[in-house]
Amino acid sequence: MRRYGGVLNASDVERMMLQSAGRFHAYVTALARMAVPHIVNLKEMEHMERGDQFQIRVGEYKDWSEPVYIRDYGYKDIQNIRKKLTVAEGLECAYGDYTSLSLSEGLFDHVDIRYSDFSHSDLSKSDLRGAVMIGTRWEQSELSGADLRGALLMDAVFRECSLSGANLSDVSDGASMEFQEGALGIQGICFAGANLEGADLKGAQLFHADFQGARLSQAQIWLHDREQYTHVLNEEQIESILWVVSHEEEEELWSHDFMN
Repeated sequence: MRRYGGVLNASDVERMMLQSAGRFHAYVTALARMAVPHIVNLKEMEHMERGDQFQIRVGEYKDWSEPVYIRDYGYKDIQNIRKKLTVAEGLECAYGDYTSLSLSEGLFDHVDIRYSDFSHSDLSKSDLRGAVMIGTRWEQSELSGADLRGALLMDAVFRECSLSGANLSDVSDGASMEFQEGALGIQGICFAGANLEGADLKGAQLFHADFQGARLSQAQIWLHDREQYTHVLNEEQIESILWVVSHEEEEELWSHDFMN
């Protein structure tokens, strides 16, 4: 390779490529995850021989790879799964298949369940405070009364999920996060068709989420955030929300009225 103005040589280019590889891999992996729902519905998949656990992975052949789809067709021990989610450290519970399980009232705070699938599962009244829920799927799941305060919801899908009375205050969409290898938000958070009636959304960073068809009657959101939701909510949704004045704003209004 020719030198670039006597400054850049082949080793410099190689180093730059290696430094950028993490971002490139994360992008390719994110694209693969988006393609998975279409892949698993192909007729060819029906004729594929599969063991008790089936995975689709993205990465170099016989080298490091990352799962983008996992299905466990074997027996699922609910008690062991519940215990694992309760005491897990690191990525022990990430990329898992937790579909169609009864895990209500679980104590799963701060668990890292990134890219796991909880579709059709019941986690009502569960404690998921501070959980890492990047890329998780909760389609037609039950999360009524669950506590998700401060959870990281980047690319999470809650399509037709019941979140009535759930606490989603201060949840994050990860928009302010610096790039982390393996975490690249390009799909956004989805609440399409979800039931968020009576949910606490105060301080939630959901300004770019998909709320199409979502029910938000009596959901609580800070009044000072109203403007940031106008482009993702329709008029009916906006009118059904309980816009809450913060304590600081209340004091400011009281002080203004007193001075006048």
